Amino acid sequence: MRIAAPAKQGFLPSDGGPVIAVGTSQMTLTLWGLALYLFCVHSFKLPIASAGIAIGVLGVLVSARGVTVPAPLLFFAAFLAWCALTGASSAYRSTVFDALVDFLKMLLIFFVALNASKSINQLSIFIGTWVLMFGLYPARGTYFNFIFGYGTFGRYGWNFSFSNYNDLAAYTILAMALSAFLLVGRYDRWVRIGALMSTAGLALMVIITQSRGAFLGLTVAFVFLLLRSRSRAKLMKFGALAALGITLLAPGAVWERFRNMKFLLNEETIGEADSSAEQRYILLQIATTIAKANPAKGVGLGAYSEAHAEYAEERQEWQFGRGYRDAHNMYASLAAETGIPGLCLFLGMLGSVFAKLLTTEKRVRPRFPVEAEQLRILRFGLVAYTIAAIFGSIHRISFLYLYLAVLWSAATLFSELLSTPVGMTGLPSQSPASALRHGWRRGPTPWHGTGRVSRK
Repeated sequence: MRIAAPAKQGFLPSDGGPVIAVGTSQMTLTLWGLALYLFCVHSFKLPIASAGIAIGVLGVLVSARGVTVPAPLLFFAAFLAWCALTGASSAYRSTVFDALVDFLKMLLIFFVALNASKSINQLSIFIGTWVLMFGLYPARGTYFNFIFGYGTFGRYGWNFSFSNYNDLAAYTILAMALSAFLLVGRYDRWVRIGALMSTAGLALMVIITQSRGAFLGLTVAFVFLLLRSRSRAKLMKFGALAALGITLLAPGAVWERFRNMKFLLNEETIGEADSSAEQRYILLQIATTIAKANPAKGVGLGAYSEAHAEYAEERQEWQFGRGYRDAHNMYASLAAETGIPGLCLFLGMLGSVFAKLLTTEKRVRPRFPVEAEQLRILRFGLVAYTIAAIFGSIHRISFLYLYLAVLWSAATLFSELLSTPVGMTGLPSQSPASALRHGWRRGPTPWHGTGRVSRK
């Protein structure tokens, strides 16, 4: 046997080689429970989301692969313990209790999602199910409203949790990153074609919501992704095509709203952007005042709007922000509700996931460039979302925690590849045990785009 010289280096997901097998045979009780939950929280067709989580918890407990309690889950549990401790002395105890119940449910969801993917193909099923549900409901409904002109001042959204344009845009960022994860991965052509259509469609969807925060987050994160990626030419080509499609399809009101972003850079001209931007600035001032007045304990988890209604009466210049309002800023809301310690615990959860991604990406990059690219895209989604969170309180729904679970699972599974037998190109040698553990099957050729093996 002789080994031919490597053909070329780089990221070639379309070439032959190990392909991640995706099918219902890989479904577990935990994944079925998550699928039911994802259907309920996207479609609002059935009031049985809690049943889905109960099935998921049961699946985790009976699994032979054991239970995982990683750092982000511990940070989130510590955050909720702090909120319970400080909420006991809050002036809004009943509201805090209700919020704690909701967040404890999200802790369970987080726990199930972190334990759902024990192999790469199971992670792929989880991601694919989420993208599919997002496409069938808020995305389809939003495009229906866009096509028939059912919007408000040129902004388009859907119903229920997706009726707020800025929140919808932020959730779309997560779905877009997950679609791109499938697009660049080792999957069959039909998966990658579907992922390409989904990624492009979701990019336009962010634009038609006219969310400036989401647009800013996407722009900044895409620049970082472009600077670090090994596939800059492909990214630039995709970006150019997406920009062309958006330019042709997006209504004129979109560009007018984005052009007015220049007025947001100066406090004196912020009112010229639009009335919404001026109100957001007032809301941020009130939230900052509440946080400064309650730096140690905050006013209580979930009690921000009640505290806001009281503080907004203090100054005449805050009259446009009066009433039971939200801060529309995740970080300001957390600081006001849970104090600086609570904010630090929450950021610790985000930071632990980000650090895991960064470390794993650096370790796998030399031997597994495709997987490193996928981790980089997931990191791109997290960066974009956390920037969009400057303009929205988007931590009160489970999508953030589901996404963090995907990130942690992907980093964990990809780091395990480093312990597999490898061939010359750095790809697993596909022993039966390795293929079963990581969910790969043979592709048309033994290697994946970097070389070939010939026998003589």
